Amino acid sequence: MPIENYVPIGFMFSLALFARFFSKSWYFPGAIFPLIWGVYSCMPVILPGFPVWDGALWWIFFSALVMVIGSFWGKMTGQTSLEKAGGAVFADTGLELYWPKTVLLLCSILAAGYVVYVEVSDVNISEQDHYLPLPAKVFLIFLYLGPLLGGIIFSSNTLRKSSTWLCFLPLLPPSTLAVLFTGRGQILQPIFYWIAGYFAIKVFYSRGIYKFFSIKNILGGVFFLVIFLFLGVILHLFRSVRGGDMFSASDKLYAFLNVASVSGFWDEWDKFKYLVFGNVYFFSSYFSIAWDLPSKPRWGEVIFSGPFSLLGISPRTRFDNMIVVEDVESNVYTGFRPPIDDFGLGGSFAWWLIYGFVMGFAYGRVIEGRQAQYCVFLVACYVNLALFGGSFFTYNSILLTYVLAIFYLYWSGLKQLEPSTISNPSDMAKESAMYHSKSNSYK
Repeated sequence: MPIENYVPIGFMFSLALFARFFSKSWYFPGAIFPLIWGVYSCMPVILPGFPVWDGALWWIFFSALVMVIGSFWGKMTGQTSLEKAGGAVFADTGLELYWPKTVLLLCSILAAGYVVYVEVSDVNISEQDHYLPLPAKVFLIFLYLGPLLGGIIFSSNTLRKSSTWLCFLPLLPPSTLAVLFTGRGQILQPIFYWIAGYFAIKVFYSRGIYKFFSIKNILGGVFFLVIFLFLGVILHLFRSVRGGDMFSASDKLYAFLNVASVSGFWDEWDKFKYLVFGNVYFFSSYFSIAWDLPSKPRWGEVIFSGPFSLLGISPRTRFDNMIVVEDVESNVYTGFRPPIDDFGLGGSFAWWLIYGFVMGFAYGRVIEGRQAQYCVFLVACYVNLALFGGSFFTYNSILLTYVLAIFYLYWSGLKQLEPSTISNPSDMAKESAMYHSKSNSYK
């Protein structure tokens, strides 16, 4: 990577440190956003021969800067000051989630219904133009909702230890679907939702003071990265024998076993690594053209392609595949492309300002520990970063997943922090000390 590329990358890490210092948490959207994109921007180092234009890196930095500004603006707007709260001191009473066992079992069963339908029908969900009837589309929602609620319920300590295995049950249907149709996103994306739900609730409980760089998180991150790469390569290998025709699950398994080998694994890794480490390079290739030849704004047809398609406003937008190397194509140009396509180069900054405001506003509410439904916005932020910027509102099933999760947290008999009616200043000081002591226990 050219030396000039490291300057904007350094600015991104500096921006992340600045946001972390003033927000006091890496989980703050304005802190984790430039941090993750600083890491992503370093990935092309692993791919020699795939140059990244430093102009694209500067664009990522300035977009992140605007997002950070919006995040602080939203946080200040969403967070209630002590004076506005009437001097009340809040005590953590935890979450009481509504029928968690039933919810997890129901989500798992409905998601399994979707898997059964696509397996026994003639629908090839690997094709972009596949059609699903309305009941199947409804079942599809639970393929993502179950893992999201699983992570939330597990993190909330609502269930007894003997029942916590139910929190992982919703991951079984997407795992089965991924094996049957060799789709990487069909298993990895639900895992992202589970993890994001887990950490969003931890932020809620700890008021944002939950360790980011802890031994537990680092080991967990390394473990997940290894599993992510292993599953990705295996599924990429299996995709090579899937072909265009649909056949039974037993035939698929037999075909998979025939190609599974150590040499085949490493051959596929040589191809798969471009899909993991090359997304900033893909954006750079796109941005160099968009900078010289700006296209006409599409006014939401890309970011909101799911709702627009559902309402008949415009067909679902597709990105042209980019040929990386032989037998390797990608259409993932990071989350920085859709705002440019929809609102132009200058207008995309308005998108990032609004996006940052919404995420910062939600974070401000979450760290007060009073409205757990705002945790879902943090989930959206964290998952979007895990997906190299996210699909935003491209898929209606994902959008409805968020909506149902918000309603579940809102209507589940949530015991929020209740204000203490303390009139004696000394008693208030004692109560405040107890609160901060509890918060520090998360460090």
